Amino acid sequence: MKPSLLNDVLFKIVFGTPRSEPLLALLLNGLLELKGQHRIVELAILNPTLPKIHVEDKGVILDVHARDGEGRHYNIEVQLRAESHYIHRSFYYAARLYTEQITRGTLYADLARTIGISILDFVLFPENDSLHSYFRLYDTEQQLLLTDIFKLHYLELPKLTVDEPTTSFETWLYALKYSDCFDDP
Repeated sequence: MKPSLLNDVLFKIVFGTPRSEPLLALLLNGLLELKGQHRIVELAILNPTLPKIHVEDKGVILDVHARDGEGRHYNIEVQLRAESHYIHRSFYYAARLYTEQITRGTLYADLARTIGISILDFVLFPENDSLHSYFRLYDTEQQLLLTDIFKLHYLELPKLTVDEPTTSFETWLYALKYSDCFDDP
């Protein structure tokens, strides 16, 4: 059996090393459908291990942690198997990434946008058919956005139904989902 890019070790090798920063920028631009002036042009891979605050804290090791030229932080996770508390874990990882930015003397206004991206090889939201679910802090009753500083994206690969991708978004997901099917050159 050929290895898949969805294997977290291989994903980290391909997208999570300093040499892969240009490739990761392309992946993020495709998955987040960033165009024009919003495209990521500069990206740095950061240490994926978030330090413990207290000895008894649970350690956090992200699959890929990056910061773009605008200062936005990204956590990209690949998850092959359904996990009963995956939403809680993904929220916790992104929240830790957000809170790690602040130190003594840092202004709250200087906290950078934090974006969590989960590439899932299982269905997390069976109640809808959407391949891409996107969450932010929003009051649904008053239709008021509190802030866009914290975003979570869930990409459910089993819901990808295209045979011939036509967008960068579909192409990247297709390549990730079927990477083990491609022939060696």
